[in-house]
Amino acid sequence: ISAMNRVSDVKNQQTRLTTMQSQMTARLAEIETAAAKLREQEAALVQETEEGKMFKELTGVSPDGKPTAISDFVGRGNYVLADFWASWCGPCTADMPHVIALYEKYKDKGLKVIGITVSDTLEKSDSVVQKLGIPFPQIYESKPMSIYGVTGIPHKILFAPDGTILSRRIASSKELDRKLEEIFNDNK
Repeated sequence: ISAMNRVSDVKNQQTRLTTMQSQMTARLAEIETAAAKLREQEAALVQETEEGKMFKELTGVSPDGKPTAISDFVGRGNYVLADFWASWCGPCTADMPHVIALYEKYKDKGLKVIGITVSDTLEKSDSVVQKLGIPFPQIYESKPMSIYGVTGIPHKILFAPDGTILSRRIASSKELDRKLEEIFNDNK
């Protein structure tokens, strides 16, 4: 009888394992479908905000807690560098002195810079702004991931004076330097 009970237990375990495997396979298919849908949505966002397209509105709050928007800066006759960053992002804060230096170098030639925080709180972001002495405006508590398809930070987008996207995914400081040098040397 004991051997028959063990055989029955093994068969029950096999049935449970087969059921669990089927459930896991179904769940994996659901996850893969959801991931594919997210990739499609991200690709659509990036396509809507690719170079040559007009900027899309993005709203948040200023350091004093008042509503602000990207349209307060972009499309108003100046080049605008939007720097997407977060207080918890080491590469973002490490790059900030360079962004500040570019702002100081080109602000009188027509460059505006705005910081746009990503997945951060106003308090934490503003603490870094104060600590680093960031002199340019900030948009806090915005949702750039869902509007501009920003999937990683630091991320920079350069807007032309008319509000079109001139360049996005500027990968390095050297690339940004070269781009601004091109613009402002040609616009002497």
